[in-house]
Amino acid sequence: MILNNLYPKEYDRDKRYHPRLPDEEAPVKSSRNAEQEQTIEYWRNQAKATVEKHLKRTENTNIAKNVIMFLGDGMSISTVALARIHAGGEDTPLSFEEFPYIGMAKTYCVDYQVPDSACTATAYLTGVKGNMDTIGVNAHVKVRDCEAGRNRSSHTTSIGQWAIDAGKDSGIVTTTRVTHASPAGIYAHTAFRDWEDDFWVKEDGCDPELVDDIAEQLVYGETAPKLRVILGGGRREFMDRDIHQDYETNEGGYRSDG
Repeated sequence: MILNNLYPKEYDRDKRYHPRLPDEEAPVKSSRNAEQEQTIEYWRNQAKATVEKHLKRTENTNIAKNVIMFLGDGMSISTVALARIHAGGEDTPLSFEEFPYIGMAKTYCVDYQVPDSACTATAYLTGVKGNMDTIGVNAHVKVRDCEAGRNRSSHTTSIGQWAIDAGKDSGIVTTTRVTHASPAGIYAHTAFRDWEDDFWVKEDGCDPELVDDIAEQLVYGETAPKLRVILGGGRREFMDRDIHQDYETNEGGYRSDG
């Protein structure tokens, strides 16, 4: 009841997209490679083998000047078909269908068959699968595990960081919050996708002095400060609840650290 009074609209609406199911209802994934799947090397080696197999077929020696990755989070075939019909009919092409290259990606969490935006962002942006609700960490980190999430050996590196290390520019543009799970996969390392600000870190019993929330990592982390473009919403995650109260809407920030 207290949470509903604090965040009557946006919090409830956002959580409906990612409901928290009881463990007995969750589609937990079993694997024959459970031990290997918890390591970063397992996924990197698997990806290299796939790329090498395709390179043997048609090797492309061209050098790309820029790479822009458009990602429709959760855009399944049926979702795209419905959008096409709504836009004018079954034969109406959508803008992104005119791109020179387009494809679909299927993935899963190490511990769930049906993934969320957090473990999928980790997969397609860092090449490593993790557990449900975790971002930028391997499967040794369980959801809401404060200590395990701080272990740097479990942190993955993203394609954004790889570009920066190669002397290139990198950035993110999103239609959601810049601290949301999908864009956070570029720069964040966290044991829980909802730790977008320090308030929720404390709510889960972690010390915000030790556990950096996602918004804090966007400002002070290793990768994010080097990004050339950061465009999106979510200012509430950077504003204090008491200091930045909007008296017209009765809504302020979500932070509690001043």
